[in-house]
Amino acid sequence: MERIGQILFENVLVPSVYFNPKLAPVHSAAVSVRGEGAVLLGGTGGVGKTSLEMELCLQPDYAFVSDDISILDKDGFVYPNLSYPKIYGYNLESKDEVRDILFSQMKLHDRMAWKLKHRLFGASGVRRKISPETLYQDVINQKIAIDRYFILLKTDVEEIELHQLTAEEAANATLQVMKTEYAQFNNHLFWHKYNRELLGQKTILDIDLVFKNWLGIYTKVFSEIPVFEVKIPLSIPHEAFLRQAGELLSSAN
Repeated sequence: MERIGQILFENVLVPSVYFNPKLAPVHSAAVSVRGEGAVLLGGTGGVGKTSLEMELCLQPDYAFVSDDISILDKDGFVYPNLSYPKIYGYNLESKDEVRDILFSQMKLHDRMAWKLKHRLFGASGVRRKISPETLYQDVINQKIAIDRYFILLKTDVEEIELHQLTAEEAANATLQVMKTEYAQFNNHLFWHKYNRELLGQKTILDIDLVFKNWLGIYTKVFSEIPVFEVKIPLSIPHEAFLRQAGELLSSAN
């Protein structure tokens, strides 16, 4: 079931958004605060989106909405998706309840493989996906209005910093991440446009128009909510990042 959901997510859900002018994808996790609004946790791969999502969703006031990609509409709603959270070895540090849940879903050979990879490659070299319904107490299964958006960035700072962004700054940053994180799929569309134009034929999907439409949706939606950049020290310990970032996100409005 996990594998089927991931195939549908990567090969059906995300590509279909390119064809819908009313939707735009954001490379982010999304959580709900007391069921009243969604908080997007965006940024590039490996910046800590899923880790922070998990930290929040294990608390009683938060519910899971989506992982990896959040699908927005032009009216400011985010939709749940089929992507399972990726749990790395470092996500289990000081999280005995998560370890128990994760290992209870594994067969003996899976547990042995996990421990062997952890020993060989370290905590960041081993991971497993798990259903959010299994991992979290509360999961949102319908669209929900976006309340706030945080863009995580690892950079050369001494402590975690929070800075508010304009809608235009957030929209441009979000588009650049989507262009980069889905570069392989986007390149297929660029080559499709190139070949069609040389043949004097109409493109099935114009990637430049897709990006222009996304930028318009981002700008409209982000102009109606607070958007923040979260600067994260490059060398901050994982547990300290989760604690400090969680406190900042909870206090920002």
